Amino acid sequence: MRRRAGCRFTRAFGGRRARPFERALASRCVRACAAFALAFCALFATACSPEDLPESSPQGGTSTEESQLENRLNPMQLPDSSFIYDATISSLEKADPYMDAQTVQVVGEAVGDRVMSEVTPAYCWITLEAVDGTYAEVAVFMSERASQAIDTYGAYGRTGTTLQVRGTFNLACADHEGVSDLHATNVTVVQKGHANETPFNMAQVVPGLILVALGAGLLFAFRRLQEHEL
Repeated sequence: MRRRAGCRFTRAFGGRRARPFERALASRCVRACAAFALAFCALFATACSPEDLPESSPQGGTSTEESQLENRLNPMQLPDSSFIYDATISSLEKADPYMDAQTVQVVGEAVGDRVMSEVTPAYCWITLEAVDGTYAEVAVFMSERASQAIDTYGAYGRTGTTLQVRGTFNLACADHEGVSDLHATNVTVVQKGHANETPFNMAQVVPGLILVALGAGLLFAFRRLQEHEL
């Protein structure tokens, strides 16, 4: 038995008997391979730990799937056919009867001044002017609290607060003596108002100064002619 084992060991090393340092080298190689395999398994187990996996919901889905389901659009929240998105103020000025009592949304500049309602003290009137260059206007009936968002009313030398107003458009409001108005339900500031500072332009002043000097010279010459005649 010993001779056979020795023969097999001798054949494994090329037909010669393995030396002690060769047997030690082979043993070290085996131990190194085993250590590498254990380290690889530990690294793989750490990378796939349960803490890094998505949490499961009680229904069996992941938390990401639940958030997606919660954020799905509810068809019941969609606007119906009566909602008119982004109507222009100019279109309200020449509105057809089909727009009466419709919900509209417009953007315009608050101009003029706020007028408090005598019938409903908590509400007021403002005037929205179109910002598309048509200068169309619409009267807006809103709460006094909503009007506090307006920091500037448009006039000469200043630009009023730009508002986005959503509400019910009345072609001939029965509550306000048949005027065409917009009853606001939502008011949002698009842009704050500001004063329009005109920079001083010397080129525009020089021609006036020249004319004043020329008029003064002509007046002086006229007075001298009058003295000579006398």
